[in-house]
Amino acid sequence: MKKISNRIAWTAVAVVLAAGLAGSASPAHAAPSPSVRCAVAKRKSATKRLRAIDACFAKPAAPGAPVPDPACVARADQTLQREFARIEAGGGCMPQTGDEPIAKRVIDQCEANLVRSLPGMCIASGSPCSSTAPCCSGFCVGVVDGQPPFCQ
Repeated sequence: MKKISNRIAWTAVAVVLAAGLAGSASPAHAAPSPSVRCAVAKRKSATKRLRAIDACFAKPAAPGAPVPDPACVARADQTLQREFARIEAGGGCMPQTGDEPIAKRVIDQCEANLVRSLPGMCIASGSPCSSTAPCCSGFCVGVVDGQPPFCQ
């Protein structure tokens, strides 16, 4: 009797699995257009730069050095430029080229908003500031008497 109930149980499992697999099969979808593939690749590249800038905040170049490390940010910028050029060389992008500075500006604005919004991430008054190192006060005074921008 036990062999029969085991056989029935295994048959029931097989039927349920087969029904689940058959029901989960999705219809074939058309491949995304080249412009969509390009846009998705650029968005992925932009989020990589955002993560790279976050890493620059996490590891200052040296004690007392500006946060984020300017060399680290420069490397993140170069990587973004290379990736956008590689993506655009593949073709299908709309526009074909020229939107890397726009993406960089949006990433910088996003990072600045995050830094200002999260405790301990903004730059204190009197410290050097930039688009990726925003001031807690929100006021970065431009170059004065040849001095770099600083938080007011």
